[in-house]
Amino acid sequence: MTATRSDVLVVGASIAGLATAEALRERAPALSITVIGDETHVPYRRPALSKQVLTGRWSADAAALTSRAALEQRGIRLITGARASAFDARSRTVVAGGDEHRADRVVIATGAAPRRPDGLPAARTFRTLDDALGLRSAVREGSQVAVVGGGVLAAELAVACRGRGARVALVTRSGLRLGTTRDLLAGPLRSLLTGQGIVVHDGAVLAAASLGGDSTALDVSDGTRVVADVVIGAIGCDPATDWLHGSGLEIRDGVVCDADGRAADGVFAVGDVARWGARDDPSARRVEHQTSAIEESHAVAATLTGGDRTPPGLPYFWSELGGTRVQALGDFPEGVVLRMLHPGTDRFVAVAEDARGRMHGLIGWNAPREFRSARSALSDARTPTSPAVAQE
Repeated sequence: MTATRSDVLVVGASIAGLATAEALRERAPALSITVIGDETHVPYRRPALSKQVLTGRWSADAAALTSRAALEQRGIRLITGARASAFDARSRTVVAGGDEHRADRVVIATGAAPRRPDGLPAARTFRTLDDALGLRSAVREGSQVAVVGGGVLAAELAVACRGRGARVALVTRSGLRLGTTRDLLAGPLRSLLTGQGIVVHDGAVLAAASLGGDSTALDVSDGTRVVADVVIGAIGCDPATDWLHGSGLEIRDGVVCDADGRAADGVFAVGDVARWGARDDPSARRVEHQTSAIEESHAVAATLTGGDRTPPGLPYFWSELGGTRVQALGDFPEGVVLRMLHPGTDRFVAVAEDARGRMHGLIGWNAPREFRSARSALSDARTPTSPAVAQE
């Protein structure tokens, strides 16, 4: 077993881990920084996997965020192909790839792992670059693809596979729900999907699955049988915390952190694996969006180097579905309704308001310019229900 030591050890080589390392290097040129990743690739653009990479518009290399040479030039050590298997928070020691890594401070950025649909052991999941390349090889003109799920990723996969000439059925148990917007965009999303020739079994329950040759037969509770050459599960993710059991950290749907991302003395967490603010507010949730991951990474880098810290902003996500840009800012709790600011048939901007007229979020559907204009009015708001937002 080889032992290494760094000033800062970042566990996880996705966008959150890379952003943390680069922000630290910008602020502290003398720090020794090591980044450990379980994949063999350099950090890459995960959102591009279900869009540019799967459709074939981008090669694997085009999705890369950096290169080994660039990281070496900046004095950031990258270790790939080393899955973290154990951690001791007191000594700040990580075991990964059979080697022991110690650091004065550790940042956990291991992200999330995809769930596999019950009763479909052969279903593909979609999270990594290798997943995207494998699915791209499997889906071709005339393929029959079944996507199980009704969220952002499921919709993106269905649209991308359809764009490759496949016949696509989307089967969802809980209805169509785009990210944090719950079912507020179910209507426009259904119209978009069906308009592209995707068959949607909305609110259906997978009753049975049987294998026959190279195909899978899915019996859906609406009475339909979907026979598919390729089945993809896209039913959400769980935080990648298995390796943290026995570490001394509090794990509760992610790594429980304070408002600064601190999980323990000298230990921080960022990105999909982290629940910021949950130590003081048990209702605080993980935010699985790239923008939040980057903001958290910069905030932690500032805390570690004693600089001015900018708290993460409002949750924000976007998606591209067959040429339609979908954007959402803020939170969308139960009971909110949409009020149109820029109404239209195929494009609109709307605010999500509760019964008292307080704004909680902003949605743009194929209207990036109008969304940007409306968003600028919220730039100083720290929470969706602050006075600055409520007065808009």
